[in-house]
Amino acid sequence: MAIKLVLSDIDGTLLPRGNAEVDRRVVEAFHALLDAGLAVGPASGRALPAILPAFAGDEACAATALATNGMQVYTAGKLVHEEHLDREGLVQLAAAVREVPRAGMICFKGAEVFLVEGERDVLAPIFPSYAAHVTPVDAVPDFPVVKANVFVDADVQGTQALMERLEAVLPRLGLNTPMAGFMNVVPVGYSKATGIDIICRELDVSLDEVVVFGDADNDLEMLEHVPNSVAVANATPRAAAAARWHIGSVDEFAVPKAMMAIEAGEAESHDGYSGGEVAVYCIMPSAAASGCGLEAGARPLKTVRFAWRAFGLWRLRAPLDFSRNLEAPGDVCSHGDQGAAQYIIQPIALPPS
Repeated sequence: MAIKLVLSDIDGTLLPRGNAEVDRRVVEAFHALLDAGLAVGPASGRALPAILPAFAGDEACAATALATNGMQVYTAGKLVHEEHLDREGLVQLAAAVREVPRAGMICFKGAEVFLVEGERDVLAPIFPSYAAHVTPVDAVPDFPVVKANVFVDADVQGTQALMERLEAVLPRLGLNTPMAGFMNVVPVGYSKATGIDIICRELDVSLDEVVVFGDADNDLEMLEHVPNSVAVANATPRAAAAARWHIGSVDEFAVPKAMMAIEAGEAESHDGYSGGEVAVYCIMPSAAASGCGLEAGARPLKTVRFAWRAFGLWRLRAPLDFSRNLEAPGDVCSHGDQGAAQYIIQPIALPPS
């Protein structure tokens, strides 16, 4: 089935942590899909005023968008759905955060950021762009709040522990974490997957016609919900496990490469085998050091058949004890369970593209 809608998380998926703008290759890939007649856009925890600067103000890249973890849905540049956070729940959350050392809470009104609890200096290293423009306030604002976040000076485990502690006292609000020290606040049961269902109805697109890219735990529901879900190599273990496909890292510009493969018509997945075979050779460390050439004494490991080709990648089918996407025959991949050993894929007969 042809792909009609492509959505991608931003931070850690399109945009390396610490960068302000996506690489030009991301913008070019978005426009290539748009020119091919596909809908494409971000699926981000950011609100739209924080999404646009990441694309250097290119509004076409966010005309279709799931903003604020799907709580704001845009099509053709227009807001078509918006959820609000329960104010009583936010007041309860602020009171609970107040008791946690080096933690805080922020709320948003458009591009304005309000510091409800905590210190700017704690927020700054976690999310510098928010800290740079935050305004301290004495209480939860009385305007309808779409976006709120909790921050804490903690590692991934500490963030997860605080999230579970807060959720235990919040009957009306849920939390998810896109990165260490930072949590998104959502209505209970709401996620990016909820927003995807809404945008699919708006665009008359089925889930089988959607591709999503993600890297973090706030992408879990989205990756589990959409059949053609893709995780980058730097994804969290939970996000990687939730995704059907796995590509390179954000630093390797893997998502724009995959988007260009979609534009080229290489994204249709196939059940079963495609009809080709490959030999997989085990390359030991000495051979890897010399460039992984087969002349370095590689020995055949086993022969397997291709399962499918999608997003420009060949996917190997089990029962290999490693399952890894390779961009092309001849590429090398590592497998952690095999220590320093590496593997190279050598074609016997390639299936048709």
